Amino acid sequence: PPHTLDDYKFTSVWTVIFGLKTDWEQQLNCYKPFYEYAGFPVKELRVHILGRDWSRTKALQNHNYPKCEITTMPVPMWDNDKIKDFVYERVLLHQACEKLSDNDLPLCTPDERWEKPTKYAIIKEGRKSAVRVLDTLENANQYINEKNLDDKHSIVLREGESTRCEFYCHLRDYCSQYKMMKEKEDGTSA
Repeated sequence: PPHTLDDYKFTSVWTVIFGLKTDWEQQLNCYKPFYEYAGFPVKELRVHILGRDWSRTKALQNHNYPKCEITTMPVPMWDNDKIKDFVYERVLLHQACEKLSDNDLPLCTPDERWEKPTKYAIIKEGRKSAVRVLDTLENANQYINEKNLDDKHSIVLREGESTRCEFYCHLRDYCSQYKMMKEKEDGTSA
């Protein structure tokens, strides 16, 4: 009988809210042929997310918030040709990169870095959450002017970050891309 290939992730509840991570879809689909080779035909892929920061209060207040701390998400299942092509492309990329100097390596994409862009939050004095969060300082100022907000409102910069680089990549100190990002952040150059 066909089997379900399950994976378990201990991560933020926000993963459920923002949707399945591309990495997880790739990971489970790459496991599939090995599972089938071992004699277990796969009918579906799933990720079980254990939300480490789940809040009962938020679940009661927000209809988009997960109702319990464990959520199961279906993972789109690729056909075997797509899996083969994906793995082949990744192997070729890694082989090509072996011949390059560190400075010539291809840059990681924003998605691969788990990039969170810089945002501008409009905060009202005495309120815990932002009134509005916008992409640019110009848009934040425009919003304050259009809504005629009083001086109890201010704009707070929420610096963007590359979460994977900052907190999970053990090679960041050797990475030319990370060094460039830090130099830009600090206003220095090499």
